[in-house]
Amino acid sequence: MIKELGILYRLPHLDRAHFRDYYERHHVPLIVKLLPTISRYVRNYVESDSFSNSGSAPVSWDALTEIWFETPAAHEAFLTAISNSDVIRVIRKDEENFIDSKRSQRILVQESVTPDAMLQA
Repeated sequence: MIKELGILYRLPHLDRAHFRDYYERHHVPLIVKLLPTISRYVRNYVESDSFSNSGSAPVSWDALTEIWFETPAAHEAFLTAISNSDVIRVIRKDEENFIDSKRSQRILVQESVTPDAMLQA
C-alpha cells in the first residue's frame, strides 16, 4: 500500500467550517472523479488548537489528507493524471476557492501500524 499525505491551509478569508464544507461538498467529488486510482481518501480536519503543547505555537494548518493506492501502478497512474495539464488545471481552479496552495504540501510516506495485539497487552 502506498500513501501520500497532504498538509492543507485554508485561504485567509475562510473559517474552518466553510473550508471543510467546500472541501467535502465540492473538492472531494471532483478528486474522486478525476483520479480514480485512489483506493482510500481521508480528510482529518483541525477542530481546535487546544491540544498543542503548553507554550507551543498554535496549529497553523487546517487539514491533513491521506490518500492510499493499492499498488505502485495505481500510484503511477495518479502521478500521470495529475501531470496532465487539463486535469491539473481543473484541480487547481477548484483549489483556488478554498486552499492556500502556496503553503500546502504533499508528502509520500511509509506507514507503520502497531499491531492490535501489542496495544492490548
